[in-house]
Amino acid sequence: MNPDTAQVAAALRQWCELLENLRIALAEDRPAPGLSALGDGLADATDEVLGWLREAEQALQQPDGRRTAAPLVGRAIQRQGDTLFSAANQTQLDRTARLGGAPWNAWVRAVRSSAEPLWRSAAAVVGQLAEPAAHASDVSHTTYHSTHFVQSDTSHPPVH
Repeated sequence: MNPDTAQVAAALRQWCELLENLRIALAEDRPAPGLSALGDGLADATDEVLGWLREAEQALQQPDGRRTAAPLVGRAIQRQGDTLFSAANQTQLDRTARLGGAPWNAWVRAVRSSAEPLWRSAAAVVGQLAEPAAHASDVSHTTYHSTHFVQSDTSHPPVH
């Protein structure tokens, strides 16, 4: 594995570790295990994201692994944003914290505290996967915005 690919693999491992910790919080650290369908759904989504990231890690072992890993990472980012940190799930977390009392409020805070580190790790992987020789005008940029990523294509900007 070349040094650039090793850096991508290390960034993927860090992202996976954060997701594994989130999964534990979602599934095992709940105040009353089994009482939160939201926690189960979010834990399942976390498993899906982890699955794509592990596939990306395996892909990096192949000759054209970076190219194969990129769409898997893209799916993981999409799922992470659409499910783990969607507006609907954030509203449900608010309701759980409000109605569940102090233990559930603490659980919701713990779950939410995972957002920034997860997005930072995702951004690190995307940055490592970017082709080193690519020119800025040819690259589609992914940036952190609030609790999700926003894609912008600088080579084909939208027409207003």
